[in-house]
Amino acid sequence: MTLCIVDMQPNFLLAKQKRTIEATIEEIKKAKKNREGIVVLEYEEEGETHPSILKALGRYKRVVFEKKEDDDGGDEFVSACCRHRFSLRQVKVCGVNVFACVFRTINGIKRHRPNTRIVVAYKAVHDNYRSRADQKDFLSHMADVDALV
Repeated sequence: MTLCIVDMQPNFLLAKQKRTIEATIEEIKKAKKNREGIVVLEYEEEGETHPSILKALGRYKRVVFEKKEDDDGGDEFVSACCRHRFSLRQVKVCGVNVFACVFRTINGIKRHRPNTRIVVAYKAVHDNYRSRADQKDFLSHMADVDALV
């Protein structure tokens, strides 16, 4: 499995949420324990990834940082995995914003690799859920791209 961290940069308000940061760090710990690849996607010109996440990554050798210019980081993610020989059979995705960058990155990964199994780390993703309908919409979006939550 490869962990994909999407836009956990402090310039994004939702990336400052303590719950999301802590859950992302837990996903990093799991990936490191299992010697899995980690790809950190950063939106161009939005600064570095949150310092707490950088600290959790430490000097881990199987981590790659990729800049992206729009919401869909699928191209950058797949390219990084191929260059560094990270698994594309199964991908776990976390980060912000669910209805934009997370969803579009998952869609981009599936466009390149339709057989990739995508798992969404539900506790480590965030968006402005205003109602139960928003949460159902999130689940519907993930089902549209055949992602497990």
